[in-house]
Amino acid sequence: MIGQEIKARKIGWLEVGSAIKSELKNLLGKDIECVASREDYDYWGVRLVGYEMPVTEVELLLNMLEADEEMRDESIPLPEDKQAAVRSIGMQMCRALLRKAMHCGWALELPEKEKLWLLDMTE
Repeated sequence: MIGQEIKARKIGWLEVGSAIKSELKNLLGKDIECVASREDYDYWGVRLVGYEMPVTEVELLLNMLEADEEMRDESIPLPEDKQAAVRSIGMQMCRALLRKAMHCGWALELPEKEKLWLLDMTE
């Protein structure tokens, strides 16, 4: 056999959004409708429906997720943008929320139009 067999999972975008909504409810105590989707060939995220998350709440969430500098840079608007709230969550934070919701990890994500592939799954 050539190559290596790995464990993979495909998840529809509705399921991704639902899992992230559930995790936001667990962490923030708020029901926030989340629509997950592919934004580029290798990037995905979540749009918050009917809710603008204050930057202070984004920072709280980042602290709860023990975010690294890359996730913080992606999640917090630049000061010159003068945004007090955000309407979407970037891939770094979404990834952390989805891992928390699924209680597992993976090495690589492949976003497609209808689903998200999680490759090389770990328990």
